[in-house]
Amino acid sequence: MGLCGHHEERPAGARTEAQREGRAEPLLHLREPISHLLFVRQAALGEWGRAQRHYEELVALLEEQLGTPPAPESRALYQRLRAGEEI
Repeated sequence: MGLCGHHEERPAGARTEAQREGRAEPLLHLREPISHLLFVRQAALGEWGRAQRHYEELVALLEEQLGTPPAPESRALYQRLRAGEEI
């Protein structure tokens, strides 16, 4: 999935390879809100490159482990940061 938010939908109940093999990260659902704090902090400190890499790593992890894109809130927050809005 690219940063444009385009992704393929998985059928309801479909599991990723990581889930089938028991490699899915425990408590992954908690990582996304924690990631918000990190990339907001990094952007506020002027470390935009780090904030962007952190978001891209989150996107990849969610896709690999859960077969899903980031939540709409995460995508909106990232777009606001990219636009230079103060959070």
